Amino acid sequence: MAEKKMTVVIDPSLEYARRLHYNERHSGWTIFRSIYWAVYLLLVGSMLYSFSQASSVNFGAFFGLSIISLALFLLVYGFSSALHLKLMKRYA
Repeated sequence: MAEKKMTVVIDPSLEYARRLHYNERHSGWTIFRSIYWAVYLLLVGSMLYSFSQASSVNFGAFFGLSIISLALFLLVYGFSSALHLKLMKRYA
């Protein structure tokens, strides 16, 4: 008995549209993750900064401020990547 072979044709434009739709649907999770980690880093950075001010250690203040600035950059990155995914869905 001869078996029928099944051929699968993948349409690249359909696959690209599916990927854009998936990314646009999950862009809210990108914002949520960036806010979650930014709040965590803001707390760690502010604790490090405040404890270093109490004990007059300079490198603790430097690392505290750098972690706080990293948290702010993380917020900007999260919102800009979510906006990028939404705009790619609309205009790509």
